[in-house]
Amino acid sequence: MACGRSSDTRDPTPPTIRWILRDLDTGAEQSFDGSGRTVVPEGHALRVILKSEAPGGIRRLRLDGEENWTCYGSGDVAQGGSAVIEAASTSYTSGQAPLSTFLIRNIVMPEWECNPGLGNPSGSVIFKGKSENFSAHIVKGSLTICDPRGCR
Repeated sequence: MACGRSSDTRDPTPPTIRWILRDLDTGAEQSFDGSGRTVVPEGHALRVILKSEAPGGIRRLRLDGEENWTCYGSGDVAQGGSAVIEAASTSYTSGQAPLSTFLIRNIVMPEWECNPGLGNPSGSVIFKGKSENFSAHIVKGSLTICDPRGCR
């Protein structure tokens, strides 16, 4: 979704990145400029919004990420895993450059399960954002959402 149009796509000001996290179960909302980290219980439905702004307009915006988790047993026994979060992106030409745009991803905070004999699962969902303006300035940020039992 784009908001406003740029009249000067040569503006050298780097874009900004802001993360907005809404817990759809509780109604709570948090915002993070650049990068951030928070804790959310498993099973909660979340809306993650990546917003970017630039006075000269946004050329590209990309959102992707991954899940990582670990289960522990006795001694040195452990099990881990990961999963990729499908990328979403948008791009604009100079005549269409919005001053502000955003991407949205809805997820449910995973309930990581362990194999028999293993327990104490901990994990995180990491979203990665990348914004580029027409002066080729690229800004990256991330939002890490941790399980209350630990963050991997």
